[in-house]
Amino acid sequence: MGIYDKYKKKINEEQDFKKEQKKLHKKHDKIPEDTVIIEKNGTMKIIAGLLRTIIRKLFGLIVIALATIGILTLIYPETRAAFFNVIQMIKADLFHLI
Repeated sequence: MGIYDKYKKKINEEQDFKKEQKKLHKKHDKIPEDTVIIEKNGTMKIIAGLLRTIIRKLFGLIVIALATIGILTLIYPETRAAFFNVIQMIKADLFHLI
């Protein structure tokens, strides 16, 4: 560590704070420039983030489960034959509708 590392850190933190304040002042137009804005995470933001994370994880698990089922269907001959029969029936139904 150099002699001036704590000063560099302090200056970087101050610059980051100023950048954040500029972003917040652009977001909140009616607040004067000399006022410091502290934006707190509201309950709705936390719940929205949590729901977003849960939904992403859930969809990831569903994709993994469906991929596993598909691979297992193609590996075993009995399930593969049944799968191809179902595909042929769906194809025939689609052509019948057209």
